[in-house]
Amino acid sequence: MSTQTISGRQQPTSEFIPIDPATGNVIGTATQPLVTQTSSLQTTPDLTNLVGAISTATTTVVSTATASVRTRVYRMRINVAGAQQITVQNGASTLEVLNFPAAAVLTYDFSTRPWYTTNVNAALNFVSTTTAVTNYVLEITKVA
Repeated sequence: MSTQTISGRQQPTSEFIPIDPATGNVIGTATQPLVTQTSSLQTTPDLTNLVGAISTATTTVVSTATASVRTRVYRMRINVAGAQQITVQNGASTLEVLNFPAAAVLTYDFSTRPWYTTNVNAALNFVSTTTAVTNYVLEITKVA
């Protein structure tokens, strides 16, 4: 990657194709984008945002069981205020145990393959073991 001067500023360019960082177009054209925009799950309204907080040692239903439907988690962030153990469950079956020895944030960034998938008719649950405040944000789909 090199730079070139465009309108008095240093701009990154490809070694072979100069691109305008403001538009993504090849410099000198108005309609020649270097990368064609495509639709993806990440940018569609198909993802449902779930936000919640846990402050007791309990089982929390994050996404309810729905007849003939699976829950798929594509992005997740958990923020714990202190030592905590979170068990991610597919109904009553353990998918993963997340151990936090102290306050921390865990982020599972967007993936085209789901981080977790429940069985049909199964809820997605978090089981917490302490009273440390735990906040979560998930982006999910519910599909047959």
